[in-house]
Amino acid sequence: EDCQIAHFPGRGIYANFLIGGPASGMDFIRNLVLECGATLGVPNAEFRYCNDSRWEGNQYGGKVGGPYATIGAYHFSCQASDFGPSNYHWEHTVCAKYENCDYSRFTAQRWEEAQTNGVQFLNMIKWNMTGCHVHTNSKASSGTHDGMILTTCALATISGGNQFYSFSATNVRDSIQIVNDCSSIIVADNVYSGFTRRPVTWDRTTFAIQLQGNLPTGYAINQIFP
Repeated sequence: EDCQIAHFPGRGIYANFLIGGPASGMDFIRNLVLECGATLGVPNAEFRYCNDSRWEGNQYGGKVGGPYATIGAYHFSCQASDFGPSNYHWEHTVCAKYENCDYSRFTAQRWEEAQTNGVQFLNMIKWNMTGCHVHTNSKASSGTHDGMILTTCALATISGGNQFYSFSATNVRDSIQIVNDCSSIIVADNVYSGFTRRPVTWDRTTFAIQLQGNLPTGYAINQIFP
């Protein structure tokens, strides 16, 4: 809590509770992890097997102009946890990645100014996100990378968020891309701008994707690619 960690060639924080774990009930509160991991090509911060835990008010920052950490904050198998409010991730190759973090809640996060994707979710079930901002991503090549990617996820809701671009003419390709056997995903009451293709797309392996009340309107309900 209330730590400042900066300029390490490796990870600024590495919490791995595989041996003797998983850990439970941990709190990571109001920490600043700044410009770590880029030299060795690792995440700025990494957390593994931290179940029933809470991340609140943390800042994971990279250096404007690089070099960039691979991921601002990487969470692996941190299940039934609360991410937020007010975690802020900026200036990394990918701002944040969550993998196998089932049953978790994401509230009022900021994922922004990534070189590629703002945030990635992989192999996760029964999770929800509300009130999050994803903006000014795909900086390495405007219109090439997606703001948010869901891969092999199920039984999730994404609501009340905003995806946009700011500070520069940087646009993502799709605001949200849903791929690789995702199912039962509700995307509701979000506002999207700054995309070059579509606000939400999914591939032919997915099913039961439901869009409700998102803006802008006028895009086809069945948004499948290729």
